[in-house]
Amino acid sequence: MSFTATGVPGPATKLQIGIGSSGQSAVGGSPVSTPPAVTAFDAFDNGIEGVDVVFSVETGGGNIADAMQTTDAGGVATAGDWTLGTTPGPHTLLAVAASIPDTVTFTATSLLGGIDQVVLVDGDAQIDTVAATLSTKYDV
Repeated sequence: MSFTATGVPGPATKLQIGIGSSGQSAVGGSPVSTPPAVTAFDAFDNGIEGVDVVFSVETGGGNIADAMQTTDAGGVATAGDWTLGTTPGPHTLLAVAASIPDTVTFTATSLLGGIDQVVLVDGDAQIDTVAATLSTKYDV
């Protein structure tokens, strides 16, 4: 007589941040280079398939594309592009799964972009003698 048994993973018990998903930076209004990802694990660190994960912007503005994802056969859920808000500084994104008590927090830094326009406000078309001080300073 012989018996067979098949081991199956247990229920998902924790979420872990994906490699390269946090600590990124991008110009405000642009997406970070690596989309946010998490892995759902059971108590024995087996990746768990079929866990629904919701990604949401917590601070800094911006948006996340494809915010609702389900983990694949390896337990990985990857959101779409995380576009940072235009306010310079730290921004945060959360990932949560209803069946797991952990909340994963991603961080990224929104950077100032380059100057794309200079506007003359005042001081144009003044006339005076050479070496004289103009009556109005140029403002841009």
